[in-house]
Amino acid sequence: MLNHVLSHNEISDNGSLFAIHSSLEPFGLAFKINYSLNTKLVRCGLDITFKNNEENYMVYKNFPKENETQIWLFSNSFTVYSKNKSSVFLFEEEQVERSLLPEFPKVDFVLKIIGEKTYCSKFTKKLNLMAEILSCYPLPEKKIKSKHNLIFD
Repeated sequence: MLNHVLSHNEISDNGSLFAIHSSLEPFGLAFKINYSLNTKLVRCGLDITFKNNEENYMVYKNFPKENETQIWLFSNSFTVYSKNKSSVFLFEEEQVERSLLPEFPKVDFVLKIIGEKTYCSKFTKKLNLMAEILSCYPLPEKKIKSKHNLIFD
């Protein structure tokens, strides 16, 4: 899969970031959101990756017409499997969970909505009513230390 390069418009400050807790896989969550809320989230051809490691975060986006609300869905977790030869366990592989936003390691997905605040609140209220989503809440701007993880050259 190719690297995804976010433009400065995509991470601009006029958007709102939300945490989503769900046990679904990214494609399943995107499908359920599309079905329940009549959106058109599709998998971007490019995932978010980093040069120094093998992390790969899936990206779903709607492709709105002009002046429509933009919605982004990012997976926040990635599992890395590495060989541990000094392991005393039966299996030599160890599993390490990494996050796109490390200050929120328990968040499964990050939702970014660029649009009117009233639309954002209505949309997230509908998300909270979905049985597949445990919770959806706004991420506090002041606690986001790694917003730079969403900016690439």
